[in-house]
Amino acid sequence: MTVPGVAHGIYADRCGAAVIASFFDNPQQPDTSCINSTAPPPYAITPPPP
Repeated sequence: MTVPGVAHGIYADRCGAAVIASFFDNPQQPDTSCINSTAPPPYAITPPPP
């Protein structure tokens, strides 16, 4: 599964955790309806000046 804007650690995201939980309920078709609304996390560091 690919989540736009997210690399590793999708399990830490609210949507990612919901998808993982739904997989245990229905491994053939987990609920992935929240994936397209997942935004990339904000930068944790300040970018260098230009």
